[in-house]
Formats: sequence, structure tokens, C-alpha cells
Amino acid sequence: PSLVSLLLETAPDLTLELVTGQNDMLLNALRTGQLDFLICPLSAVDVAQFDTFALLQDEVVVVASADHALFERPFTMADLCKWRWVLAAPTVATRRWLDNAFFNQQLDTPQIQIQTNSINMMPRLIAHTPLLSFISRHNLGAGKIGATLREVPLASTTMKRSFGVVMRREAYISPPTTYVI
Repeated sequence: PSLVSLLLETAPDLTLELVTGQNDMLLNALRTGQLDFLICPLSAVDVAQFDTFALLQDEVVVVASADHALFERPFTMADLCKWRWVLAAPTVATRRWLDNAFFNQQLDTPQIQIQTNSINMMPRLIAHTPLLSFISRHNLGAGKIGATLREVPLASTTMKRSFGVVMRREAYISPPTTYVI
């Protein structure tokens, strides 16, 4: 929203079409020219194919409902394997990172109970269940979609990432895109 506000302040006659989705689907739409640019995690991007411009830093963390039984005693990453999860498809960058984090610790990858491409639905699906998920820390806290959730604080399951603008290399740059970069 703050980027859109800045764009409209700079170019009040600008018309935008905002498309939301997981990075695998959006990168394909950018690749085929259906989108002019993306704002997404840069770790998901093939830098040989796209130009990138970093905007901000973010962390993705494991979360559970605030009253989840996991919080009743000290826990380790291995304890997370005992629970089922709500996660994105295996083609999504955050899911690949999480699966690799478990693999690197010689643990089983998370047991998926629900797989969804809806970022907004994930917090709602785990708010009143024993399921775990993996979402941006920016979504936690009062007034946000993850307000009823609690972070499962483990360094080994905290993904640090950069968000930025992604464009096709050597492609036509539309006027709205010039405002972004």
C-alpha cells in the first residue's frame, strides 16, 4: 500500500492492475509478459533472466495458534515434525526454503495437512487448530491477518529474505514501471 500511495502521488492519472499470488505463478506471468513487474522475494528469482531492485528486508517464521500445545514446554526443531502444517505448494520459494531447513537438520520435512496458494487464508486456517504454518513476521501483531498467531521462535526456521522489484531483462519498460524503479 505505501508503494501504491507513492506511485499515485507521483502519477495521479496512473491506472494499476494489482495481481496477488504465490511467487511461482507470478514469475511465470512475468516471464510470459502478462505482468510488467513484480514485487516479491528476490530469493525466488532467476537473476540470469530478470533484473532485480531490492526494496526491503523481511523474515518468514513458523507460527501457531496463540494457545498451541507446542508452547507448553521448551521445544526444538525436531518437535515441529510432530505437528501437521498449512503450507504453500513445493514450487513456492518459502516452502522450498523450509523443506531444505528440515532436510539440512536430517529431519523429516513438514507433514502437510492443507496446501494452499492463498497467503491470506493461511493464518485463518491455523488460528483455531493445532496446525503450524510459515508466514512473514510482518503479518503478526495487532490489526494484522496473523494477530491471533504466535511465532515459534527458532533461529533454524527463520528465513531472512529481501523483497524487491523484478522485471524481465531487456524487455519494454512500461510507464508505471519507470515510477517503481
